Amino acid sequence: MPRLPRLDAPGLTQHVIGRGIEKRPIFCDDQDKLAFMDRLGDLLIETNTRCYAWCLMGNHFHLLVKTGSVSLGKLMNRLLGGHSSYFNRRHNRVGHLFQNRYKSIVCQEEVYLITLVRYIHLNPLRANTVRDLKDLVLFPYSGHRYLMGKDNLNWLAIDEVLGHFGKTKATAREAYVNFLSDFDGEDRQNLSIRDQGEKDKQQSNGSRILGDADFKNDIMQDIKIAEVSNLVSPKLLIMKTAHLMGTTPALIKTSTKLRVVANARAVAAYIAQKIGITGTALAKEIYVTEACISRSARRGAGILARRPELEEELMRMLRC
Repeated sequence: MPRLPRLDAPGLTQHVIGRGIEKRPIFCDDQDKLAFMDRLGDLLIETNTRCYAWCLMGNHFHLLVKTGSVSLGKLMNRLLGGHSSYFNRRHNRVGHLFQNRYKSIVCQEEVYLITLVRYIHLNPLRANTVRDLKDLVLFPYSGHRYLMGKDNLNWLAIDEVLGHFGKTKATAREAYVNFLSDFDGEDRQNLSIRDQGEKDKQQSNGSRILGDADFKNDIMQDIKIAEVSNLVSPKLLIMKTAHLMGTTPALIKTSTKLRVVANARAVAAYIAQKIGITGTALAKEIYVTEACISRSARRGAGILARRPELEEELMRMLRC
């Protein structure tokens, strides 16, 4: 079955899981884990990516991150590719280290962030790597130790996470530990976390978004816009708009006042704003000023508010 495209755009909060091929180790010792941490930290800082939680186990890892200006895909390609090269050189091996693609689930931050922080940081306890929460503080390969102030880590969003639990660090840490203690074993089911080693199943995009219906709809719209913005040039936008609106690109580039042409110009200007084509680029394409593009975009917004099916069809055409 074909694999679904990733839900990936800058600014999304995502739970990421990476696992070794055939569940084999991706870390053999502390040196491997420290090398991974160094590479991860450098990439997070370089790409302005926020990290809320993380955990390294023997054959897999978990991250909870919010991307900045760089998509998760680009970040993970560098992280996994770099660690694979390092690991293979150090352990004199060849071939793939990680199993297929990493798994990622888009999360509604205000609803699920702290529950995901708990789920990720309790991994060593569930795996019997540590005995209890006191031992978990001593475990150096998850964000828990650093949230508790036992060590410094400049790439973990410590203040941001603790801010969900209290106004001062002392009260926040107490509330955070109490929250961990309240774990009832249902997080795995409630968060729709599936082991990446399980048999792969085709999922809808909606099933890979953790949030309410409005959040899922908003994310899907953002993803569609992001997909279009990466593919569409001003020339293609004018061509598709002209076809949809019953005119020609050549007429849109003239000063004619014909209503069908003016409406097509207005719709194109509004969609250009929405998908990130600059007014300068569109103005150059159709031989008008940027001020004209701004006025047309306002008209286009009104046209599409009255006829939303036009916008839906144009966005579909631009994705094809």
